[in-house]
Amino acid sequence: MRRIALALALAVSLTPAISFASGWRTLSSQSLGFTVHYPAGWRVTSTSQVGVRQVSIQQQGTSYAVTISILNVRPGRSAADTVRRFLAFERRLGEGMFARVRWEPSLLGGRASMAGVATPPTEGGVGLSLGVYVAGWRSHIYEVTLLDNHQPPLHSLGSFPRVYAQIIGSWRFR
Repeated sequence: MRRIALALALAVSLTPAISFASGWRTLSSQSLGFTVHYPAGWRVTSTSQVGVRQVSIQQQGTSYAVTISILNVRPGRSAADTVRRFLAFERRLGEGMFARVRWEPSLLGGRASMAGVATPPTEGGVGLSLGVYVAGWRSHIYEVTLLDNHQPPLHSLGSFPRVYAQIIGSWRFR
């Protein structure tokens, strides 16, 4: 009995606390393949480019933003292989922002993913930190990027504002 209580206490302590304040909204799309909750007052916009559909959720008047990119790239057999395919796609686009990320196993919507933090160089002393999650779902790669301006730049996902953990914790693939 004591082991069960200890196991339950451990499971609860390791589960991210998601307490959605009243007014949180839901972005749910069968065609995009996911559902996510976000705070009221944040604005949702979407764009499409060749091979990429993007949805941005941004807090008005601040630098807080979550960008969801759905790449028309087949995921790999593992989370690590999916990241390799993601990085190859990024190189083909002439981007290399995430090439130096120290990728670590993570979860996105209950699925194996890889996550890390990039701190690209900026002008004017502004510290820019990008938290990134990469996961495969069905026939696409999903890149979820968190934006934070902070001096000094953040170097771990746990250092990002708590609202991001709540948003990521609400993610569900459809």
